[in-house]
Amino acid sequence: MKVHDLEKKNRELTEDEVREKLLELPVSLPPSFFDWVAKYQGASVSDEGLEILTESGSRRIFVEVMTPDEIIFQYNESVDEDEEFFYIIPFAFDRSNCHFCFDYRNKTTRIIYFDTDYLISETPEAAEKVCNGFDDFLNQHLSKVKEK
Repeated sequence: MKVHDLEKKNRELTEDEVREKLLELPVSLPPSFFDWVAKYQGASVSDEGLEILTESGSRRIFVEVMTPDEIIFQYNESVDEDEEFFYIIPFAFDRSNCHFCFDYRNKTTRIIYFDTDYLISETPEAAEKVCNGFDDFLNQHLSKVKEK
């Protein structure tokens, strides 16, 4: 298994700073997410990115962790375009600015990959399930990266 470098670009935040910046989101995010964003906000995966397979077998490339400000901006922009995004919270980019997101629409947390060229209300298949939750995402996929 190839190990990818995760290059930090910004200063680390405290978990409280991240929580405060993300207060306006309509969901309760997992504690491990606040710790991860505090440490890696704005960090990017070196080389060609990190390949992540969706549950349907599609290959997606994880490239960059969003900052808390980017999370809020991307979330608000998505909800303004399509109210179906209300319970979908983006947290990372791929190479073409599509998003890895939390999906809380069915009262459970799952991680999805979302192709931002589409509206979820018109093209629900543009959202592909990656795994069941953020801790699964960290363990299954981000265990392949190390801090540079």
